[in-house]
Amino acid sequence: MINPLPYIKRANDHGYAIPHFNIHNLDNMRAAVESAKKLGSPVILAATPKTIAFSGLECLIAIANSLEKIHNIPVAFHLDHHTDVDSIMKGIDMGIKSVMIDASKHDFEKNVEMTKKIVDYAKGKDVCVEAEIGIIGGVEDNINVAEEDARYSVPEDVVKFAKLTGVDLVAPSFGTAHGIYKKKPILKTEILTEIKKLDSSLLLVLHGGSGLDDEQFIESIQKGVSKVNIGTELKKPMVDGIRNFWKEKPNEYDPRFYVQAGVDNLKKTIEQKINLLGSSFTV
Repeated sequence: MINPLPYIKRANDHGYAIPHFNIHNLDNMRAAVESAKKLGSPVILAATPKTIAFSGLECLIAIANSLEKIHNIPVAFHLDHHTDVDSIMKGIDMGIKSVMIDASKHDFEKNVEMTKKIVDYAKGKDVCVEAEIGIIGGVEDNINVAEEDARYSVPEDVVKFAKLTGVDLVAPSFGTAHGIYKKKPILKTEILTEIKKLDSSLLLVLHGGSGLDDEQFIESIQKGVSKVNIGTELKKPMVDGIRNFWKEKPNEYDPRFYVQAGVDNLKKTIEQKINLLGSSFTV
């Protein structure tokens, strides 16, 4: 497993974004890494607390390490939207090089305090630390934020937060949402522009990438995003691939065949996202 920070910095310098895909098991991990290999892109495999409870952290780490070795491309394994400081520290002790502490539900001071605790623990361990400021709406794992409770980030607060914590990556709230959009989101990408004016070196992450149209991705990257998180949008292609397989072969029950049909269909979505973010053939 790699620390993705050098690749994200390179993306920031050259105007593209590194893909972050939320995974759950061997099959969608394989789809992500095989697609990244085909297109010559770094890839971040991200696991939420519920995914870790489902598949087991040791198993997921072993799969990520094996896929990286087999395909010989940069693969990062990322703890995504973890709210428990101790569990993140445990992951770092196990060799994970990319973590997110999500204390965005707390007030500014508490968010700073919890984030700084992880940043300080990660020092000297070659670990990339991400945090969130502002409140991004929607559903992410066990975090559920109603639309009316979502809040846009204040650019000055984002920069102040980064300086106080020393965090590597910040996910500001600028109109995206976790999960499936009920209507087309209205993005305030001027927030990204203002943040970059205040601190051009600050690395920004787009959360809630599932369901944005291509133009919104492109505009967000042009305004300063260098890492994009995509999760919910990857679930349906896998299921659709399996359903279509069974329509054609209703009596086939060998998982080696119907699961592979799901993986092949999922790869189409993943490859489209990698090309859209501009990270193809950068490694």
